[in-house]
Amino acid sequence: MSDKEEGPSQRQLRVGETIKRAVSEILTTKIYEPFLDQTSVIVSEVRMTPDLKLASIYIFFLFNEKVDKDSFMRNMNDIAHKVKFFLAKKIKLRYMPEIRFVLDSSFEEASKINKILNKK
Repeated sequence: MSDKEEGPSQRQLRVGETIKRAVSEILTTKIYEPFLDQTSVIVSEVRMTPDLKLASIYIFFLFNEKVDKDSFMRNMNDIAHKVKFFLAKKIKLRYMPEIRFVLDSSFEEASKINKILNKK
């Protein structure tokens, strides 16, 4: 056996996928915040810690000139307790994980790479 770090367990993946679907629905149907009306939020991935006590929810959203990324992410993390409340009603886990929203920049990076490749 090697000392290499393994990827997430099947349980982490299952719980993450369940939370991903639930949070997507909660953000569109249960949470009514003015800053959410400015853009569309997409949950791209949920990563769970091995003890399932923290859920890092990766989101991206369609920007317009009026939306400041930093303030938007602060607002998202400010409503994390509301999301957790609705999440606890929607799914049954022994412990409801803490929620942290993280900006998923992989789509922006892919777009930059695509532009560089298309310059040739």
